Amino acid sequence: MKDKALRTAYIALNAFCYLMMIGVLIFVVLFADALGEIGRLSIWVIALLSLLFVSVLGSVQIVTWIKEGKL
Repeated sequence: MKDKALRTAYIALNAFCYLMMIGVLIFVVLFADALGEIGRLSIWVIALLSLLFVSVLGSVQIVTWIKEGKL
């Protein structure tokens, strides 16, 4: 039961990371013009790409752990 709870926790945190990425994507798309005017669009795009990178890497790591039987 302990492994199942740990697996659920990791998957839930990874899903939250994807939801956060989707929220930032919506924000950037809606306010791209305003962010571009004040020179902050590039920072938000970098943050969005960073969230994508962390989310995908987290998913790969979780799948790897499950296949190895560690999780």
